[in-house]
Amino acid sequence: TLIDLLEDIYKRYGVFVEHMESLEFCETKEGKDQMQAAMQSIRKNAPSTILGHSVVRIADLLKATWRTVATKQEEPIDLPVSDVLILELDDASRIVIRPSGTEPRIKVYVLGKEAPDQIVLLGLAAAQAKAQGHAAQLGGALKALLHAS
Repeated sequence: TLIDLLEDIYKRYGVFVEHMESLEFCETKEGKDQMQAAMQSIRKNAPSTILGHSVVRIADLLKATWRTVATKQEEPIDLPVSDVLILELDDASRIVIRPSGTEPRIKVYVLGKEAPDQIVLLGLAAAQAKAQGHAAQLGGALKALLHAS
């Protein structure tokens, strides 16, 4: 069945999940300034670890570059210039940070993965729940970091 095929794909490639957090600011000039300051702060002072996971690469779409954290080597990205940061972690998670284009808020998207062996070990539902919980924890940690800046 189609469900069986989908489970085979999960067992081969893993489970992928998404989680979104939003940090809201006042709808005033001061709120907009605070939002821009938070984006500048995270851009200049990106964390090296999040919940014990190393940040291995950072994409800055304003500069159109990927930067490898360990070597500080930069390489170009062929994407449109935009106020977006992407943090790639050592567990293959990615965290995308961007200001909203319509509201005074910063959005944090966590793209998480649970490895195929975990699906076999835990079962599909438990592996999905584990991946979703981890993504939510990462999102909350980054939201707190942005709020503190």
